[in-house]
Amino acid sequence: MLRAYEPTKEDGEERGVFTNALTSGKEKMTKLFRGNNAEAALKSSKLDKLWKRVDEHQNVETALKSSALNSLWKRVDEYNVGKVASNQISVSGKLITKYGDEAVMAAIVKMKQAEGTKTVATKLENDLFNVWIKNTESVDDVFNLLKLQKKGLNLLTTKKLDVLENYITFWNRAKNQDESLVGVLTKGYGQDKLLRVLAWGKTNPDTKAVATKLENDLFNIWIKNTESVNDVFNLLKLQKEGLNILTTKKLVVLENYITFWNRAKNQDENLIGVLTKGYGQDKLLRVLAWGKTNPDTKAVATKLENDLFNVWIKNTESVNDVFNLLKLQKEGPNLMTTKKLDVLENYITFWNRAKNQDESLVEVLMKGYGEKELLRVLAWGKTSPEAKKKATVLEKQIIGKKIDNQMKLFPLDDAVDSVLSSKNFGKLRVFVAKYQDYDVSLIGILTKKYGDKALAEALVNANHVTSTKDIAVKLQEQQFNAWVKEGNSVDDIFKLLEIQKLEQNVVNSRLLETIEGYVNVYNKVKGTKDTFFGTLINGFGGDSKFATMIEKASTVESTKAKAAELKPKLFEYWWDEGVDSWKKLIYNRFGVPNTEVGNRVQVKIMADYAKFVDRKTNTIVNPTRS
Repeated sequence: MLRAYEPTKEDGEERGVFTNALTSGKEKMTKLFRGNNAEAALKSSKLDKLWKRVDEHQNVETALKSSALNSLWKRVDEYNVGKVASNQISVSGKLITKYGDEAVMAAIVKMKQAEGTKTVATKLENDLFNVWIKNTESVDDVFNLLKLQKKGLNLLTTKKLDVLENYITFWNRAKNQDESLVGVLTKGYGQDKLLRVLAWGKTNPDTKAVATKLENDLFNIWIKNTESVNDVFNLLKLQKEGLNILTTKKLVVLENYITFWNRAKNQDENLIGVLTKGYGQDKLLRVLAWGKTNPDTKAVATKLENDLFNVWIKNTESVNDVFNLLKLQKEGPNLMTTKKLDVLENYITFWNRAKNQDESLVEVLMKGYGEKELLRVLAWGKTSPEAKKKATVLEKQIIGKKIDNQMKLFPLDDAVDSVLSSKNFGKLRVFVAKYQDYDVSLIGILTKKYGDKALAEALVNANHVTSTKDIAVKLQEQQFNAWVKEGNSVDDIFKLLEIQKLEQNVVNSRLLETIEGYVNVYNKVKGTKDTFFGTLINGFGGDSKFATMIEKASTVESTKAKAAELKPKLFEYWWDEGVDSWKKLIYNRFGVPNTEVGNRVQVKIMADYAKFVDRKTNTIVNPTRS
């Protein structure tokens, strides 16, 4: 039997209906129990008295254990000797009428497991089966008689399933047949519905064992009647699932069957191979591409894609081989919108990781299309909103490679300070100008080679040299615009140029000119009101720290001249910010508590600022606490 059960709340289900159903609608249970001429027989043989003693029990299990039932059965067996089926009495029918079919069947299942009650339970079951088989109830008839079709997902938890399985064994022995439980269920439910029931059952700990056994029984039938796993792909009608292939439970069934097949046949079939053969590679790739965009199917689609990649890599399919395998050459103008391009890109990543290589999508495409043709394809791609971004990136990579090759012919000096006066710089400018339509800039090339900070320093220094000033101004403007385009705030550039690391030596750095210039460009483009000194104050940690640094720089020979230039400009900034007294400076901007005076340097700055305010207001203010 599939498993043992305890009685459940279903015990009272379908009592009246079941008594009629037992004879397929031909006879009522009372006729089975009594026969046509049994009324007098019951009375004369005192069977009714024995039944009344059985009838006193409220629970079918206690009824089955009663001595009255044994006596009743003995008398019934004696009575039935030599009588035709229509005149025989069925104890099981009477019990079902009183207790309900579920309760009786649950008792049969349970009591057959215990030695003390096994005999009576087996006798009851055989009595029931004899009634069915004498009325020519086939295994399929009993499936219907038990109304298992209505159980749906509850099929695997009903006690009737065990009864059906036992009846199939009884039927096969009596009729010399070879029926199977899974065969009857397949016929009764239909294959698709049964597979859904089994798939659900395998997710439930209470039904996993029986569902797995039935699935294996079904697989055994398939393996006898099919020649390959591909036959089962067709049997499951997976071709018709289309995009739903990744969500249907039948995919899991197919995967389980492949495992079963491989173990039975000592073969090495795999799910991705069967799907590729069943769908065709192009259709399968479209399904997987769609599946990866859906959160519910992303995991299974990604796994299947990786399985496919493993097949390719075992067959030594290089990235260029896969370009050809995917027939991307034929895509032409549609290259940038086909999902197969994503597959190629994913495979390149997979290949590089597996082979420790450094292949790139742009290199594979250039080899497959040729540079000129690929640029035309990318130009078409840029007209598509969904492909524009990717096409632009690939286009820049192509031009970047051309420029890299050109720079090998016209190498620039490694020293960034001399780059603008290099003999090859002019040649590079002419070459880059040819590709202005491809969003390629000279500043981008120089930044890539030297870095933002080094290039910024070189450009601001070149601003002070007559021979390079004009080109330096243009390049610096390009650098500022590039920073804005990349989304860099003025504070971002302060950090990018590492100005804070200069500490008090910042006063001598021409990068301050770079910061001031970028603030102006940023405000113009963004419509903001950032300030040069506001940026420096933020970058150095606040008014007090920045002012203290300037004050200390004014005491050092190498920095005091530039510090002397910055200090009055800082005072003007504070004045413009509404700091119209030394108190506002020391308590508000410097954050000194009202109960304190501040440190020596702060007091010095406060005194100098008080004089500055005095000159501004033409009033005498004594910078002491009042």
